[in-house]
Amino acid sequence: MTGIRFDHYDWAGGREAMLRFGPDIGPIVLAALPLFEEANRTRQFACTILRALAGYGIGSVLPDFPGTGESLVATADATLSDKRRAYVALTQVLGVDTYALSIRSGALLEVDATLAGRWHLSPQSGEELVRDLERARVAAGKKEGDYAGNHLSFERLAALREAVPRGWTMPDHTPRHRPAGGGCDLSRRAALASVGTGQQYPARPEACCRYRALDRSMRRFVAVACEGETLAATLDEADGTTGLLIVSGGNEIRSGAHRGMADLGQRLAAAGTPVFRYDRRGVGDSTGDNRGFLSAQPDLVAAATAFRSAAPHVTRVVGFGNCDAASTLALFGRSAGIERIILANPWVVEPIDDLPPTAAIRARYGERLRDPATWRRAVSGQVSLTKLFKGLRRVVAAKAEKPAPLATQVLTALGDWREDVAIVLASGDATAIAFAAEYRGAANVTRLDTASHSFAGAENAAALYAVIAAAIAFRHPDESQDPEP
Repeated sequence: MTGIRFDHYDWAGGREAMLRFGPDIGPIVLAALPLFEEANRTRQFACTILRALAGYGIGSVLPDFPGTGESLVATADATLSDKRRAYVALTQVLGVDTYALSIRSGALLEVDATLAGRWHLSPQSGEELVRDLERARVAAGKKEGDYAGNHLSFERLAALREAVPRGWTMPDHTPRHRPAGGGCDLSRRAALASVGTGQQYPARPEACCRYRALDRSMRRFVAVACEGETLAATLDEADGTTGLLIVSGGNEIRSGAHRGMADLGQRLAAAGTPVFRYDRRGVGDSTGDNRGFLSAQPDLVAAATAFRSAAPHVTRVVGFGNCDAASTLALFGRSAGIERIILANPWVVEPIDDLPPTAAIRARYGERLRDPATWRRAVSGQVSLTKLFKGLRRVVAAKAEKPAPLATQVLTALGDWREDVAIVLASGDATAIAFAAEYRGAANVTRLDTASHSFAGAENAAALYAVIAAAIAFRHPDESQDPEP
């Protein structure tokens, strides 16, 4: 198994991190992921390809660009032109024998670069990207400018709409005949398109050097050994003796949904709290197989040990996790030597079907049935009666249900933490509603007025930061306080 090697590159606006695979000389493949996507599946897909290339002796890099991944540049501050200039700077470091591997909208970044070759996987124009973002925004009921937790100005969107990949040909949407014998028509979407090389485009003249560099004294990258595999981790350094260990929920990569955890770590470190984040096995940049949160105890123990080793001045570790990461901390945090935990929207649901948790259905139906607009939509046929009756059957049947084994495990574990646990719930989130319906403990519970499971948006992020900062600062009467940074 190919391990993890962290590196960095400089561009006019600062310094960004990158992963290296295989040799540093010879042909180098430069991978660019889709913009505004933090999906573990895509990142693991790219890492799997690059590790396979390394097995054939071909080197590659997977970089962060300004406003993506572990970059210290805020997403809202990074322009498409910034990303393109960083891409060009990286190709100049890597040399003339560099090949682009661009996935979806990642192909928008390399138009100004001189490359030995280009491979585009399902390339996407900027217009198509904006259309997807807009569709997601409307479906989620978000206001203008809020795209999957990312704030994008009109100017940013306008620049994206005009962008196309190098060698772009508008896709032909003419219906094609399905091949005889079934199967899909592979000509409908080119799986991998090689578009060759061409002359270098002039870089756009814009102001630069306005960003904070990714200096090793601020954000450091750590490879963590875990049962024969390697976890990718990030340490935001600070002088405080209480450190925060962030555990990623679900299959989320360590930077978090809409880079929320990377931003949270940066902000806490600036206030004096060291913050350590990691990808568990099989997630993000880490090697191995993803066996889910109930199998993540070794990962948690390894990450906590690595945190203390990388920041030896830290004498007290507080854990934070959202969703099933909160459950991981409740169940296994003590074995990792964690002194206190902060849990957001803990996961206590064992899925039965594709419906939300019973408590969330009950709360949602109560809200909707009191809304006259729901009845108008029902009369006009806009409400699915099948889903309505299916949900009502679940609510009725739930009255006889006993707590699921997972809920019992997590709630029992929470009792063992006593006063060393703080809980924060997004009041409109289905997972939080399901937890609140089961929890009867005495822990301090803070409810934030949002339906966002990941606390997306500046207002929610600020509220979450305040809760976490207060929980980190909490001390028992016999505990000493951290000195002021």
